[in-house]
Amino acid sequence: MKSYTIKHAFRDSGMWPISYKIALKKMRQYSTKKTTQATPEVIDSIELPPTTYFQCETRLYEWEERVPDILSSPSARRFQSWAHATKVHLSKAQLQHHENQLVRQQLIAQSKPRIGNRRSINTGGPIDVETARQKKRAKEQKEKDEAIRKAQKAINNDIRRSKIALNRRGIEARKSERERKKILLELTAKEEFIPLELLVPIHDPEKDPTPADLESLQPHPSLVQALQELQPSPIDPMLLNDDIEFQLELLEELVEKVDDSSDAGSYESERSIDSIARNADFISFE
Repeated sequence: MKSYTIKHAFRDSGMWPISYKIALKKMRQYSTKKTTQATPEVIDSIELPPTTYFQCETRLYEWEERVPDILSSPSARRFQSWAHATKVHLSKAQLQHHENQLVRQQLIAQSKPRIGNRRSINTGGPIDVETARQKKRAKEQKEKDEAIRKAQKAINNDIRRSKIALNRRGIEARKSERERKKILLELTAKEEFIPLELLVPIHDPEKDPTPADLESLQPHPSLVQALQELQPSPIDPMLLNDDIEFQLELLEELVEKVDDSSDAGSYESERSIDSIARNADFISFE
């Protein structure tokens, strides 16, 4: 810094040579005017209008506690009745608004697949019908395989989480068992009274799992059902055998031949007697 810069700074500020007029001038020049700002208390005291159903109901609760004290008994009863009905209508309106939002979200979610459902099979150029069908089948098979892979992954993740939870319970059980044995040895060495609960060993669900523990390791039924719906049902290999032989048995009916030269009436009577003999249940008399 130059010496003349320092001298001019002292002179312009009124420090040397001493000049109170220059000092006052500089003080008025560099002094900042205080702007009047609203204090937080003033801002908090200003009541903003409610913007939601919940805020309206909250303000109504506030006035419901304060207004009846300054009203007469009939007016207070009318005010309380009005406030109760207003709260009921506000609650209904809030539920209706919530339902409308859910329906709107569902409509938006349904409209999104409609926009992108016209997927292109061929990127460009001519394509025949058979090739388009093959590409479509290949794409559907690919999507199905991806869905099966995701379902299997979800089942594996569910089983893994169940195993981790069982392992943690086993660790906690073994830790508690060690503490129980330690306390039991201390009480035995001191020849003090041993509570009955300390004599019962703590079960380790990981080393000796119960049927409930084994069932908890199974995946959730909904995940298994989703995977079974995606996977094709197995076909009996016997049905796929083309060499299945069908054996047909011809049933020959025994037809009774009748002599044309015999009398027709006697033949009818004999046939009726024979039918009666076949269908009747005779009892022998001894």
